[in-house]
Amino acid sequence: MNEKDLVEKAKKGNKQALAELVKSHEMTVYNFAFKICRNKDQAENI
Repeated sequence: MNEKDLVEKAKKGNKQALAELVKSHEMTVYNFAFKICRNKDQAENI
């Protein structure tokens, strides 16, 4: 399933679609947060 379809399903409350989106972007978000705060624990909490 492509990302656009996952977003649409997640917007409609599909928890599986949301979980797939989170999983596919979690490292990108973590790396971005770490670059900003320079703290592993804070970046993990974000």
